[in-house]
Amino acid sequence: MLGTHQIAGRALAVLAAVSMCFGEVGAGRRVPVHLKAAGLSRSALLYIPESAGNGPSPLVIVLHGRFGSGGIVERELGFDSLAAEYGFLVAYPNGRHRGWNDGRTDAKSPRIQGQDAHVDDVAFLDALIARIEGQYRIDRRRIFLAGHSNGAFMANRYAAERPGTIAAVASVAGTLGLAILPSLHPSEPVSSLDVFGTLDHFIPPEGGEVIQHGGEVLGANALSDWWAKQDGCAPTAYVYPQTFGVFRRSHRGCPAGIGVETISVLGQGHVWPGAPHESVWLTLAAGPEMHMLDATSAVWEFFAGHPKPASTARGVKRPI
Repeated sequence: MLGTHQIAGRALAVLAAVSMCFGEVGAGRRVPVHLKAAGLSRSALLYIPESAGNGPSPLVIVLHGRFGSGGIVERELGFDSLAAEYGFLVAYPNGRHRGWNDGRTDAKSPRIQGQDAHVDDVAFLDALIARIEGQYRIDRRRIFLAGHSNGAFMANRYAAERPGTIAAVASVAGTLGLAILPSLHPSEPVSSLDVFGTLDHFIPPEGGEVIQHGGEVLGANALSDWWAKQDGCAPTAYVYPQTFGVFRRSHRGCPAGIGVETISVLGQGHVWPGAPHESVWLTLAAGPEMHMLDATSAVWEFFAGHPKPASTARGVKRPI
């Protein structure tokens, strides 16, 4: 049995580990946000680092995957540490029933989990951004949206429906549903980054049917090609190795300031590269983690390099 001093020592070690995870992020505030959107009560968590200062700050919104939550992705993905270092705010919204209505429902898959037709998540994100802008100084040219899995589909949907709001979108292990694709006509360019694993058996990297009747979806490269077409980029994409086992695919000929890229990780499953996972079951089900890419850093690097070009940022309107 452990003695009193041993127990106390282990308790202090645990507290030190927690401090490393949360305390070293730097001084900042975590603010719960509650609001009404489309007749429903919704919530989010907002991290505000001291480094944000008094000037207009970038805003990054991170959407969790199915069965996740804003709190889980805040703990797992590490955006708070980057926010403290670079001075941006991070919002972690909560989906209704732990999912997002990303538009994948179709005749073949009439009711996907978390895709209740009455839940208007576009309206929720509209209201959340408006609330944050009403209370904090946000740089309207630097509002970014990232998501994983179900959250990645929702991020692409919102960016396509609100191109005047979002400067750049990053999707990890998710693309766009074919059912909603014909209704999406972005009126201005949005930079896009898609990260996927070549052994993702939930969302097929080449496109097709998501497991468990999750709807027909674009493949990862097809998503990049779709955004390139919407943005006015050249159709040709160039692939080059980034690091061992990690390849980057970039479109050329985009409008000034716009980027459209994919990052593929060889042998990786349906995970956010570089992030630990709280659920052992989910880790096993999602497939291999190859530890060759820190997706959080890659996403922020892409966002930091792609603010909304000044030529398209004038007269930005905020739908409420």
